[in-house]
Amino acid sequence: MKVGTTSAASSSRTLHEVLDADEDHLLTEEGVTRQDLIEVLLKLTDQKAVARECHHMAMVLEKERNWQNQKIEEDKVEQLEDNVITDFARRLVGVCKQAPLRMNDGERQTWKILECALQVSEYTDKIDVLGLARSKLDMIHSEILRLCNIIAGMIVSHSYERAKSTLMSSENLIQNENVYRRVFELGRRAKIINPNMMRSTYGKMMWMLMDANRPEIAKNLGFNPASGKVLTVYEFLISKHRDDAEAFLKEPLLEAAILEIDGDGKTREEIQALVKRKEDAVAEIKRKYGRRPCPTGSGPSVGDLLKEFADEGKEDGPPQPRERMTGVEVETILKSLQDNYAHTASTVRPVEKMIALLEKFFSFSKTGPKHLEQDLSIRSGQAGSCLTHNHNQHYLFVSQSLTLWKNIMRDMIVLWHEAENDMLNERYRLTDTGQGLNRMQGAPMVSKVMKKILHQTQSECAAKGQQWVGLSVVHLGDRDVPNALVFIDKYTQVPRILAPIVKVIERLPCLEKESEKLREFIQQFGGAEEAQRVILRDFFRHGFDGSGDDGGSCIDGRLTSAWNWCSQIEKKTYFPLFLLAGWQGFDG
Repeated sequence: MKVGTTSAASSSRTLHEVLDADEDHLLTEEGVTRQDLIEVLLKLTDQKAVARECHHMAMVLEKERNWQNQKIEEDKVEQLEDNVITDFARRLVGVCKQAPLRMNDGERQTWKILECALQVSEYTDKIDVLGLARSKLDMIHSEILRLCNIIAGMIVSHSYERAKSTLMSSENLIQNENVYRRVFELGRRAKIINPNMMRSTYGKMMWMLMDANRPEIAKNLGFNPASGKVLTVYEFLISKHRDDAEAFLKEPLLEAAILEIDGDGKTREEIQALVKRKEDAVAEIKRKYGRRPCPTGSGPSVGDLLKEFADEGKEDGPPQPRERMTGVEVETILKSLQDNYAHTASTVRPVEKMIALLEKFFSFSKTGPKHLEQDLSIRSGQAGSCLTHNHNQHYLFVSQSLTLWKNIMRDMIVLWHEAENDMLNERYRLTDTGQGLNRMQGAPMVSKVMKKILHQTQSECAAKGQQWVGLSVVHLGDRDVPNALVFIDKYTQVPRILAPIVKVIERLPCLEKESEKLREFIQQFGGAEEAQRVILRDFFRHGFDGSGDDGGSCIDGRLTSAWNWCSQIEKKTYFPLFLLAGWQGFDG
C-alpha cells in the first residue's frame, strides 16, 4: 500500500511533535528505536489508526513515567534514611574517639591509690623553683622515682602477691612502664570527665609526666610513664570483635540509650516515659551485643589489673583473636557515652540559659533602651569598667561572648585531650609571669581547636547580620595564659560562674511566694522580676567590662572580667538575695 510523499512528510512531522516529550523512554526492551516506531506508524493510512496508536503509546509512556517517578521518590526516601544512620554513626565515631572509658571498681581503687600518692608528693615544690642546689635533671629523676615508689608501696600493701612479681622486680623495665603508664592514665581519664576531681593533684601529675616525657629523663628512668593516650570508648571498641564494633556504632537504639533526658518543660509522665524508653533501649543493646558470658565475681581487683597492665608489655606468641563483648562491657560503653553527653549538657546548659535570660530581659534596639534599667552601656573609668560600649555594642559583646563560651563547652573534652598533648609534647621554661613561677610553653593543638571554635562563632554572628565586637586574640603560651593547663582550668570555671547565677535567678520567684517576710524583702528591689533584672544588668555590664588583671575585650579577657565580678559579689547590694537563694560560692 503506497503513501504519498507530502502526506508522509506531514505525518512524520506530527509524530515527531507527539513523541518529542518522551524521547528518553522510546528505547524499549526489544530494542525498538524512535525511527523504527515512526516508520511503522507511517505505514498506517488510516488516520484513526494512527491516532489510536499514538494514544496507546502515550498511555504506555505515561505509565512508564509514573513508575520512574515513584521509583525515584522511593530511592530518595531510602537514601535519606541511610544518610540519617550514616550521619549519626559518623558523629558517634567522633564522640567515641573523645569520650573516656568509665572506670570499673578495680580501676577506681587504683586511681584512689594514685591520688593519695600525689597528695603526699612534693614534686612541684622541689622542682619548680629557681636556684636548685644540685642538677635539675638529677632532682627530677629522683622525685619521679620517689613518687613511683610511693605508688608501688601502696599497691604492694593492697595486693602483695601480684605486686612482688612486677613492681618489686627491677629487671623487667617494660613491665614497669606499662604498669605506671596505665596507673597515670587512670588519673588523666578521671580528670577529663570529672573536672571537679583532682583539683590539687592533677597539675602536679601532669607536671611530673611532662618531665618524664623528656628523652633524657626517660632514658635515666628506664621507662616512660607518660607514653600512651587516654583510653577512650573507641579504643576499647576496636580492641573487640570487628563485626560487633561496626554493628554497635550503627545500632539505631543507641540514640535513645545514651542521650541525656532534658526534663525542662516536661510533665512527670513524659519524663517517666523517656526514662522507660532509655532503660528498654539499654537492655536491648546489652542483650544484642553482650554475646560473651560475663566472668564470675564482682569485677577485676587491683591485683588483676596489675597483672593485666604488666602483660600488655609481653609480645610472646601469635596475636590473640578479638573477643566478643560481655554484657558488662557493653554496659560500660553505654555508661561512658552517657557520661560524655551528661557532662557536655551540664556545661552547656548554664550558658544557654544565660543567653536566654539576656534575650528575655534586654534587647538590641536601633533607638536604644527605653528605660535606664534596660541600659547595658558602660564607660571606661566608671564603676571599674575598662571598656566603653553603648547599649547595642555591649549587648552584642555579651551575646557573642556567651555564644563563644557555649561552643567552647561543647568541645571541652576535645580541648582536654589537646591540652594534654600540648603539655606532654612541648618544651617549657620556668618564668615569672607576675602570678608566681609558671611553666611557659606553647599550645599549638589547643590554639588550633580554639581558632576553629572562634571562626565558627564569628560565622554564626555574621549569619545574624552582627559585626564582631572586641578583639579576636586568643592568649596561649604567653604571660597571660602561660600553658594549656591554665587555659583549660580557666574555661572549666564557666559553668561554675554561670550556674549559681542562673540558680539564683530561677529561685527568686519561688522565694517571693514562700513567706510574707521574704516577699517584703524582695519588694525592696521592686519584686522578683525587677530583682532578676538588677542582678543580670550588673552581671552583663560589669562581668564583661574588661576589668580584672590583664582583662580587656580579647577572648581571654572576657572570662577574666567575669572572674573579677565574682570576686566582688559580697559587696553588691543584692548579695542577700544570693544567700537567700542558697548560693554557696562560685567554686563548683
